[in-house]
Amino acid sequence: MARHEQDREDLIREATRLVPRAEWHVPGEEVPVVLGIRSPGALSVFFGPDPVFHFNSHGELRRGFVRGALWKADRGRLVVMRRRRTSESVALQARDVVAEEKTMLLREAQERLARLQEALASGQATWVRGAGEDAGSAEFWLGCLATIESPWQLAQRPHVV
Repeated sequence: MARHEQDREDLIREATRLVPRAEWHVPGEEVPVVLGIRSPGALSVFFGPDPVFHFNSHGELRRGFVRGALWKADRGRLVVMRRRRTSESVALQARDVVAEEKTMLLREAQERLARLQEALASGQATWVRGAGEDAGSAEFWLGCLATIESPWQLAQRPHVV
């Protein structure tokens, strides 16, 4: 595990497992939002390097990166993993998320995703660039986002399928 994190790579250029993938300017967001599909139909949404949400092919939240921590679904529970550094090593410490914290996190995330959907649906979001068929189609991404149930369901495991 790396001792020092950097901002995420140029996802449009480098995230070749996300096909299609698209970068959108969304009013109210400081950086472009990147959406991508990982086979077999698992959606990822990047609001810059943080927050990031990954869903499985059933539209269930499987993992995310929020407030500098990795959040993952595990048997229907939400677990947060934080890096703990010493001068010699880096270790991950995991803990179950308490109900109040889970409710707050999911509510904030769902509201942000709803604003993205509204911007795409109203034409306020501007396509910047992308890769793959349908990358620049707001309708395509709205269809992908529609697979996510509200309230969000947690996956049984953090893997794609």
